[in-house]
Amino acid sequence: MLTVDGCLGFPELRNAVVVAGSGGLDRPVQFAHVVEEPDIESWIRPGLVILTTGHALGEERIQQRWFQQLDHHHAAAIIVACGRYLNHIPDSMRRQADRYQIPLIQVPWDIPFISITSAIHHHIIQQQTKDLAQLATMQTQMTKSALSARSLDELLQKFMGIVRIPVRVVPIDTFTDCPSFVIPQEDLRNLKLSFPRLVSGPRYSGAFLDQLGRHMATVTGLYLLREQVVRIHQQHAQTRLIFRLLENTPASPVPAWSDDFGLPFDASHNHYLVMISRTDEGPQKSQTFDPATLIRNALEDLHGLVSEITGHSIWLGVFDALNNPESRIEHTVEGILGKLPALRAILSEPVDVRDIPASYRMLRYLLPHAPEGVLSRSSTLVYYGVLSDLPPVPMASLWKATWGRVPDPLLRRTLAAWLDEDGNTARILEQLSIHRNTLRNRLKRIAKLLGTPLSVGTAHQLRLARDWHNAVDSPFPAPRQDFP
Repeated sequence: MLTVDGCLGFPELRNAVVVAGSGGLDRPVQFAHVVEEPDIESWIRPGLVILTTGHALGEERIQQRWFQQLDHHHAAAIIVACGRYLNHIPDSMRRQADRYQIPLIQVPWDIPFISITSAIHHHIIQQQTKDLAQLATMQTQMTKSALSARSLDELLQKFMGIVRIPVRVVPIDTFTDCPSFVIPQEDLRNLKLSFPRLVSGPRYSGAFLDQLGRHMATVTGLYLLREQVVRIHQQHAQTRLIFRLLENTPASPVPAWSDDFGLPFDASHNHYLVMISRTDEGPQKSQTFDPATLIRNALEDLHGLVSEITGHSIWLGVFDALNNPESRIEHTVEGILGKLPALRAILSEPVDVRDIPASYRMLRYLLPHAPEGVLSRSSTLVYYGVLSDLPPVPMASLWKATWGRVPDPLLRRTLAAWLDEDGNTARILEQLSIHRNTLRNRLKRIAKLLGTPLSVGTAHQLRLARDWHNAVDSPFPAPRQDFP
């Protein structure tokens, strides 16, 4: 980018002298023109170097108006040829130049203005030609980067290697005090590409940076659009593979369909099934995101197979048990439930590929009976389903003969702690925060009410009665031969 200081290096200006305004020598220069009018506002453009004989600058008020307008329109400098109309540059002009930091340059009368303007314009044209060639090279490199990048972060790193300035993509409503360019694709207009300001680094002209940023934003948009197409293709492939798995039968050989669908799927491994369904009741915690997008994105981070069961608001995930620890799946699903607490979610035990259809049907059967906002285990729900189908009369008698004889809430809590901690005194005391003698007295009272010592056999009866009572509070429908 040509500056006033750079112009002073031209042979045509070897005898030029900066008499004032030296603080503005870094002002950019875009063109030069001869002006001899008192009223110059209509002649001024940003980056203009004015050449004058001083013929119109005899009055101080005109000088003052010149510098005010030059500063207002971001002009570059004034070059004055002294000799005929001005023997020297007056102090009043020097003061105005220093005030506005506009370089005031004196040249001898015998230097033709045409040689100065020609030198400036020749350099600018050469620089623009070089800029265009550099811009074309950078644009080609950016386009190639979009074809080879494997992620948006990698693409931005490639951009930074090309332009040698930081580049980032931010939401469009993010405040930035630096050049920003909206990504032009219709469905990506909520993003913009931004160049943070630099203290050091390459200095690009405003026009160059504008062209660079627009092309970079367009290339970024095309990359993201390509990623959307790839992702949609992968989603369709995952859906087709899941439905192929659900069509499998236990008698079928272990399938090897990875090559058919272009997906990383090892049919020789056991797999977890995760099923998530939204209930119709109750608002979610936030309406600032699309629930379906949140669920899919979170499950896809587990690198398994994910598909929505059309028409049922159900999401099904199939995840390799070897590559996805149970704790990781739990953490991901619990993160979803934390943001969407009105969801129901079930995690199966690891199953063979040939057992996926049966496991899927079981999850479909159990899902309406899973509690909201927590991840349920299929084995737990099956257990409570079995309990709910036990004969109610003898089970009610068992409840009355056990927990029904301990109506006191404090004693019931103590009995529950004894049951949950398998009779471990230290853990019971820690849970209840009571003294050892208090615990001993309460357990004696409970045993007296039950009419039997607190033993392993008693614990089995207490646990069965409690679990049955919890199950009938959320009764399951009558069991069916086949899961729907």
